Amino acid sequence: MATKSKPTKVGTPDVRYPTQLKAAKVLAAANRRHTAKKAKLAAKAKRLSKPKQAASVQVQTVVRQQVKPKVRPEAMPAEPDPPVAPSIAKPTGSKLARFHSTRGSAPAGVQTRLGPLPVFRLSEAKDWVRLHPDTENYWSPELCFFSVPVPGMNKAVKHMGPEDLLMQELSNDDIERHALALAAKPNGVFFLAIVPTQNLDNDWNATALDGAEQGKDRWVKLVSRKKEGVDQYKVDYPKDADAFPPPDWPIDPLEDLILRAFEGRIADSADHPGLRRKTGRKQDLK
Repeated sequence: MATKSKPTKVGTPDVRYPTQLKAAKVLAAANRRHTAKKAKLAAKAKRLSKPKQAASVQVQTVVRQQVKPKVRPEAMPAEPDPPVAPSIAKPTGSKLARFHSTRGSAPAGVQTRLGPLPVFRLSEAKDWVRLHPDTENYWSPELCFFSVPVPGMNKAVKHMGPEDLLMQELSNDDIERHALALAAKPNGVFFLAIVPTQNLDNDWNATALDGAEQGKDRWVKLVSRKKEGVDQYKVDYPKDADAFPPPDWPIDPLEDLILRAFEGRIADSADHPGLRRKTGRKQDLK
């Protein structure tokens, strides 16, 4: 029987022969060099991979810190205060100071000075009227007047003048003679009422004077009866005697009230513009 030879390992040379032994040594040396080279390459690759991972981790850490920085509260800067608007200095003096009232209203029982009062007949009031009861101080004596046409006005403007001067310059028909009395409408509306003193036999003048006399004690209204064909006034009375309170008469002297009412319309010489217009003379433009 033939003897069985032992199997040899793969890659292991059969050393039973010298030539094979030499070849086996060469192959083993080559295997060792290859294994060492492979191990060296593996170690180098491992060394190269570690810095990349560290750099990647460092970059990720920086990014996380930029997104969510960990800052302690006490290290955070305080918010700046809101800007404060500059204050505007107030002026020390008022521009309206010279218009300020310093005296207040008039004391109780003291009346203010009346301005110029209108002058007209009682019938022209078209309202309830009263006349001042003090005929001595608030009914004038007979005075002299004349009327001057004024452009743009439907009614001539009444002027006053001394009788001697008017008689020299005007005809008797142009001179009006009558008295003036302080009168009032309801609610303290004052005026100077024309009171007839001439031609009292005329029904118009007689009834006008009668109405004025009655107006000293009560409210009256003078109504013309011309539409009825009667040349006189009718004196009416309010349905309620106490419909209106008595007038609170001013304390201004009647003289002052008349002069104030005719200011600029008192002809004291023949050169007064009103008198020159009435007599048909050229106006002095100097």
